[in-house]
Amino acid sequence: MNRYYFAISAVIVALLLGTFAPTSHVPRARACNPGRSVYDSTFFDGWYRSAGGITVGGVYAKIENLDVYVVPGNQGTSAWVMLTRTGESVWAQIGWVKKGDGSRNTLIQVKNSSTSVTTRDWDPAKPLGSYPYYTVLYDNTPGTFTFQLDGSPWPYAGYSVAAGFTPTEGQIFGEIKNNNNQMPGATSDVLGFFSAYTYYLGSWHTFLGNAYSSHYSDFPYDGPYSGTTLYIWDADCASNG
Repeated sequence: MNRYYFAISAVIVALLLGTFAPTSHVPRARACNPGRSVYDSTFFDGWYRSAGGITVGGVYAKIENLDVYVVPGNQGTSAWVMLTRTGESVWAQIGWVKKGDGSRNTLIQVKNSSTSVTTRDWDPAKPLGSYPYYTVLYDNTPGTFTFQLDGSPWPYAGYSVAAGFTPTEGQIFGEIKNNNNQMPGATSDVLGFFSAYTYYLGSWHTFLGNAYSSHYSDFPYDGPYSGTTLYIWDADCASNG
């Protein structure tokens, strides 16, 4: 693999695609308490793409930063891109998270095994209403996972986490850690995953994933469209603002 071309191509494709998706809007008071029962559990809404055993070298998408309701003290609500190994509980991800103390941050987490988890969740989040590109790469720096935010290394040049597995699947999801956390989006103002791409067999491909929801009646989705866009929202929130 030509690693220099691999890294640069991700940035070039992202910049070319960026003109076709929203870049920003005036953020509103977006958090909404869904009013469901309060108990800790994990739910997902988004899409995934398995490469059928082929190594997946990267995933990126443009994801809006928006406000969401999080049960006080809870681990949080997040939206992210991820590399994983199909059928295994391992991953490398980057995205945004809002925690139960009200803080908003950029999230990086790598789980190589049940005893090897690296979490970095204290770096600042992008502004509400912005649509940054989140990218996770495998083996671009040999033997590691690396991360980009809007095409630049994140959190700083040279940052990497040792890779303990070879990814074969990409995922792009919203995630909540309590039944009454707000899944990103609302019926009148959905969250979009835009310009989604995945890297395998030496080039970038439209994500073209399979949509999935842990509980579709509460956490619906719309799409995918053109293999690069999917919308998600919390059905118990009529509006974000």
